[in-house]
Amino acid sequence: MHTTEIVKTQQASDEAVSVTIRCCADPKTDSALTVYGVAKLSADQMAQEIDKHHDRVAAKHAGMLSGKQHLASVNKKKEHKA
Repeated sequence: MHTTEIVKTQQASDEAVSVTIRCCADPKTDSALTVYGVAKLSADQMAQEIDKHHDRVAAKHAGMLSGKQHLASVNKKKEHKA
C-alpha cells in the first residue's frame, strides 16, 4: 500500500499550476505535475489530472522498491572464466 500526498503547489504562470506529489513520505519520490490551461478546466478535470499523477507516483515508487528487492536477491559476486 502506497500513500501519496501533495507536498507543494505553486502557480507556474498565468495559465499553469504546478503540483508536487510525494509517496510514502519519501522525498526521493517527489514528482511535479504542471497543468496548463487551468482557466479552461473544470474542477473535475483538474482533480482527474491530479489523481492520475497520484497513481503514477505510487506506481513508480512500487517499481523502485520492487527493483531494489530484485537487486538484493541477485548474487553480488560472480566468477567468470577468462
